[in-house]
Amino acid sequence: KSLIDSYRLAITYPKVPEEMPCVIPECGECPGCDECLDRPYYQYETPCYATPVGEAPACMEEPECPEWCAEPVQPKPTAAPVHLTFFFGSALPAGKKGILDAGLGYSQHGAVTYGWNCDGDNKVDYSGGRRGTSRGGGLGLNHFDRSNTCRSGSEYLPVNFEVAVPNGEYKVHVNFGDEDVDSTQRNQAGCAVEGQGACDGSGKCIVEKSVTVTDGRLTVTGYGHDSSKCHSISELRISN
Repeated sequence: KSLIDSYRLAITYPKVPEEMPCVIPECGECPGCDECLDRPYYQYETPCYATPVGEAPACMEEPECPEWCAEPVQPKPTAAPVHLTFFFGSALPAGKKGILDAGLGYSQHGAVTYGWNCDGDNKVDYSGGRRGTSRGGGLGLNHFDRSNTCRSGSEYLPVNFEVAVPNGEYKVHVNFGDEDVDSTQRNQAGCAVEGQGACDGSGKCIVEKSVTVTDGRLTVTGYGHDSSKCHSISELRISN
């Protein structure tokens, strides 16, 4: 018989680490454990190890969402530049450039959407209220409602000129004033830009201010010709 030597096989198993208390950070954007195996360190429900399990485990002293877990901060999109100028008379003023409004209801005109409405109803035609550059201090003008059609009984309803723009903050210049001494526009009450009162009540009114648009439309408001309120507009400039 062959001599069979007896050997004693000693197998050392790695010690199972004891769970150590460790606060788990809230990091809902982080992937699950299986997706973290190739990452710089592992994150388990309990405990949070700062080193792989195969090495000497150590609890993370200050557990935090690793950089690769954090949801990337997306840069805010830059708003497209808006530079629009509208004139409202029957002809462009000499030496001026801009859009000459025809006095019709709110609708799309090429790349720009703009126009009029009576208390929200854009089925209107205020073209008959336009006047030449002998009015409005050389700019011309249009009456918000020369024929006084925007009414409910004897109540004059708001007449709006609106321009479609992305929501955001804009600088506006609005010339409501008719400088003619014989003009009925002596009471500027009711002139408004984005719902904010624009004039002090009498005389020429030119408004320059910043406004915030939240409904996709920049709105300028007046009233019918005989309302004894704000009744005409000469120029509107919008920029962001």
